[in-house]
Amino acid sequence: MFLKVKALSFALSGTALLVLSACGGGSDGDIATTPETPTTPTPASVVVTGTVVVDQPIQNAVVCMDLNANNACDADEPASAGTGSDGGYSITYDSAKVTAAQAASASLIVAIAPGTAGAATNLAAAAPTVVKTAPSYLLRQVAGKGGQINPLTTLVAAGMAQGMSESVARANVAVQLAINESKIDNYQDDPAFDKALVQDNARMMAKVTAAKEAALARAEDDLALIARKKLEIGDAFYEIGEALVRLRAKGVVALLGYASFAELCEARLEMSVARAEWLVAIASRVRREDALRWGQEKTVALLQIANATSADDTPGQIAGGSLKLPGGKR
Repeated sequence: MFLKVKALSFALSGTALLVLSACGGGSDGDIATTPETPTTPTPASVVVTGTVVVDQPIQNAVVCMDLNANNACDADEPASAGTGSDGGYSITYDSAKVTAAQAASASLIVAIAPGTAGAATNLAAAAPTVVKTAPSYLLRQVAGKGGQINPLTTLVAAGMAQGMSESVARANVAVQLAINESKIDNYQDDPAFDKALVQDNARMMAKVTAAKEAALARAEDDLALIARKKLEIGDAFYEIGEALVRLRAKGVVALLGYASFAELCEARLEMSVARAEWLVAIASRVRREDALRWGQEKTVALLQIANATSADDTPGQIAGGSLKLPGGKR
């Protein structure tokens, strides 16, 4: 961490007056002084610097001091401008507003955000027209530290959040990824990623970790979307189905810490796996416009008929005939 503290300035006032009294032939006089007026020191500004890196430096990323630990950069929290082409950031804060205890307990965080090229988008510095990621995810540094913020420091911070000391968390990351512990803070001297020659080094491990963080963030977003849409009516069932398709993708359930898709549905969505599977079938096998025109009930019925026929019928082909549902709908 690089800290630069501006020198304190003190303004001292007061004049010492020497008064010599002479009487008659002359005698020693008394020395009189006026008291100095005390002044309050000017609060120091503290500067924290470092870089944001994934596979390479990240441009346009905003780093902030997450004082309230809500994983977001709030308006009243110290923050940097967008990082430069070298990934560099600089945060300046007033020590009178952010105490030493607050600074020591707060993590620096940065959202790696998708979008079109612009101020709100994080870009690979070596390819300034390429968006770095599809879903958003957070990188963080250990509480109270600056310097480089990368996927490996994010793993160390996660270990500490689970109760490990920093030294144990660092050692744990190094052992699990089979890298030198010093690489956690800077791995940019490792060879760049090359599809033709994949090398098992800290830089590669950081790239893999970033992809995992992005996938986890996307999965959590999908869970939140389903929770919101369950409260809505009408067309939400198709969007829920699309989110469930993504959650059923290989590795996502395990990434979220569940043994099966059924366990995930029951624990996080309060939804039976049977209903979830029908919604997945709708999103996978039926066009959006058709599903929304028919409604969820009729779409499920069409799928059931399609599954029961020996021919390779689609719900659309079956819908071309006359179908009467138990409720009387056609």
